[in-house]
Amino acid sequence: MNKIKENKLNSIKLQLNEINEFVKVKVNDEIQKTIDDSIDNKENDTLILTKIVNIRDKEENTIKIIDEIRDELNIIKLMLIKQEKKMDEIILKIK
Repeated sequence: MNKIKENKLNSIKLQLNEINEFVKVKVNDEIQKTIDDSIDNKENDTLILTKIVNIRDKEENTIKIIDEIRDELNIIKLMLIKQEKKMDEIILKIK
């Protein structure tokens, strides 16, 4: 009778050990998943920040380009004014 009880107890212990191992593995998997998710979130945050910085760079570049275009337009305007004056002088000479 003692042998039977001992065998049953050993069987129960083995099952408990298997359950404990299973739970440990599950907990470790959950922890690893949480860590992986955290890393993914950090990478996503980095990507978002990079996009924000790129947008700011584009805005600054756009402003610089607009300033250059404005300056070139001013130069063209001055040239046209000079040309207009010359045309007026030519027309006066012809008359």
